[in-house]
Amino acid sequence: MEAVSQLSFHPPLSYVSWLDGHSYTNSCMLCEVKVGGSKPPESTYFFSPKKKNVCIKYNDKMPVVTSFSPHEHSKKILSIGKRIFGASDVSLLEKALEECSQEYSRIMVQDNSLLGFALVRKRNPHIETYELAFLGVDPQQHGKGTGSKLLKAIEQLQPQGSTCWLLVNQDNILAQNLYSKFGFHILCDCFDSYNVPCYVMIKTNSKSNQHQIHPLPSNESPPLIQTLLSV
Repeated sequence: MEAVSQLSFHPPLSYVSWLDGHSYTNSCMLCEVKVGGSKPPESTYFFSPKKKNVCIKYNDKMPVVTSFSPHEHSKKILSIGKRIFGASDVSLLEKALEECSQEYSRIMVQDNSLLGFALVRKRNPHIETYELAFLGVDPQQHGKGTGSKLLKAIEQLQPQGSTCWLLVNQDNILAQNLYSKFGFHILCDCFDSYNVPCYVMIKTNSKSNQHQIHPLPSNESPPLIQTLLSV
């Protein structure tokens, strides 16, 4: 990159995705950059103290993982949900939109279009347990890594050593495989509020990501399920 001749900083950003696919929190400031006396068109630059004054160009047309705003994004999320979920799941999605934690939920957008969303609930502020209530991707974005990027983003927001869990339909093999890649393991089977057979998948957020939980027989009902649903 050419030498940067001038920086003009704006208020700090709480979250940003870099071109290399990594995401950072509370470490970036939006800045105007002049390279060779002029600013490249349709570009924004970010300054990261962690990267020691390195400015990275971001193109507004690229997909970006960003914060979730219920007022701004709920209708768009429901629009996607109605295309990819059944009626019962859409009802649960509406509830998740009301209860999810903005601080730990993320969406992916491109040129003002919503590509996907990950809604996370933290039921008890005193317990480091997070529920991935919904992960949804626009059908036109399937196979492009959108779900993986959203999972990576919410994982980085959760403290090391915390627990994240989710419910997934037993017949949704593709989703189970995706979650497994991010360290989730089947804890047991159960039924959701509409009596749909599901698995509880869970993981501990850690650098080594070696937390192992093996499936239990279906006739066992571990007390952890009630604990998770109550926090």
